Amino acid sequence: MSFKKRKEQMRIDMANSVEAILPADATLVYFSYDEKCFGNIVVAIEFENSKHTFHTDRGEIYYNGKMMCDYSYLDIEKVDTLTKVLQVIRQELCF
Repeated sequence: MSFKKRKEQMRIDMANSVEAILPADATLVYFSYDEKCFGNIVVAIEFENSKHTFHTDRGEIYYNGKMMCDYSYLDIEKVDTLTKVLQVIRQELCF
């Protein structure tokens, strides 16, 4: 598999990970992973008639523009950014 195809498959797998945790009545509207820009992730979810946006910036995680956690989880909890984003999504959308 070519490098470009592997990168695209990784992005698809990450988006599928987000979709897998969503309740049946939630929709993944947008997913982006930018490896060139510190591995930033953007996730937009439609849930209960509202749009919920999560994004990362250098490991910091934001929900609708409000910082939810800084990058310290990378060292303290030893989890990757996507795993932490999934935890924050579950926490903030209360499911």
